[in-house]
Amino acid sequence: MSAPIVVAVRIGPESAAPLAVATRLAKRLGAPLVIAYVAVELDPAAALATDMAVTGSKAHEEVRVRALSDFEALFPDLGVPYTFVLGVGPTAQELARIARENGADLLVAGTRGRGRLSRLILGDTTQEILREAPCSVVVVPPGTPPPAPS
Repeated sequence: MSAPIVVAVRIGPESAAPLAVATRLAKRLGAPLVIAYVAVELDPAAALATDMAVTGSKAHEEVRVRALSDFEALFPDLGVPYTFVLGVGPTAQELARIARENGADLLVAGTRGRGRLSRLILGDTTQEILREAPCSVVVVPPGTPPPAPS
C-alpha cells in the first residue's frame, strides 16, 4: 500500500472537487486518505478575531464528532478507506503537521480563488500550504469539475 494522501476539507460543497481528485489518486495508488479538517473555532488566536472560541478537550471532541458527521452526510461513500483528523491552529501549519505525522507523500487542497485585494488583506492560505508542506501538493482551483470516475 502507498503512503496516505492528505486532503484538506471544509465542511461544504466546495470540498467536492478536491475530494474527488484525492479519491481518484488514492484508488489508482492504493493509498488511504486522511481527511483533514482544521477547526478555526478551536484555535484561540483565530477565535479572538471571530468571537467563536471554544475550549477544552470535551469541546475538541464535540467539534470533531460534529464535523465528521457533517462530512459523512455530504460525502457518504468515498469508495476508499479514510481517517478523519481534526486540526487546531493556523491552517497551513496544521496541514503540514498532519501530513508529517501520517507520512503522507501528497497533500490535496482546494483554493477559493480570491482576488489580489482579498489575498493582500486576508493572506493566501494556498501559498502558505505550499511553503509549509513536507510533501508534494496538488491545488484544485475553484470551479474545477470533479474528475470522471476511472
